[in-house]
Amino acid sequence: LSKSFPRKNSIRPFEAAGEAPLETLLAKNDCSLFMLGNHTKKRPHNLILGRLFDGHLLDMVEFGIEDFDSLEAYAVRKRSLGIKPCILFKGDFSSDPNLEKVKNLLLDVFRGPNANEVDLAGLEAMVSVEAKDGPRIVIRHHRILLKKSGGRLPKVELEDTGPTMELSIRRSQFAAPEVRKMALRQPKGLKSKKIKNISYGDGLGDTVGKVHVQKQDMKDLALRKMKGLRKGALKAAEQGVKDDHNDDDEE
Repeated sequence: LSKSFPRKNSIRPFEAAGEAPLETLLAKNDCSLFMLGNHTKKRPHNLILGRLFDGHLLDMVEFGIEDFDSLEAYAVRKRSLGIKPCILFKGDFSSDPNLEKVKNLLLDVFRGPNANEVDLAGLEAMVSVEAKDGPRIVIRHHRILLKKSGGRLPKVELEDTGPTMELSIRRSQFAAPEVRKMALRQPKGLKSKKIKNISYGDGLGDTVGKVHVQKQDMKDLALRKMKGLRKGALKAAEQGVKDDHNDDDEE
């Protein structure tokens, strides 16, 4: 869910004492993520994304909109509202530490509510974020089409639905390492308890368990008794092999 503020608000978070009015407005409306658009002669077509932690500004990035295609530019069926999207990051985000933080911020913006289970028919939307030189990023929105493939798994195709934005990174303000560590701390009640000899990392989403048993003696197994497998027959066979070897040695 999001709230729109159509009135003009004189908020400049990157300037001195500009964080306090923003934090007050977001606290009043119970918002932890914000998107602020403005336009000036010095910084035209400006877009600021940010997030809060404990009521205070955590991260904030200023983008310049270099190119933009709206929803109306794509004459296709639009995706449904409220659908949790798949998110794809393309390009080298690891080359710059700031790009990695921008990636984490965009993941917070687009990820939507947490979901324990996903229905294949509900995979309708995808957001792709591509990193380019500059540094610049390109954000595209797609609709996922599942078509018949003749097999058990469907054929997947992507259809551009818009909007599409090409953004250049201008200014940024990130939290100090100790503040970020506090923001990433997970309460003990939410941590999943590790179960002994149980793992979930087989790549298929299955639960794998290990069962430890003592070493078994195959001679004591209750199998069908056959003449050739009786102890007397085995000893006689072994004795016969030894006698053959002795005869060969004498020759």
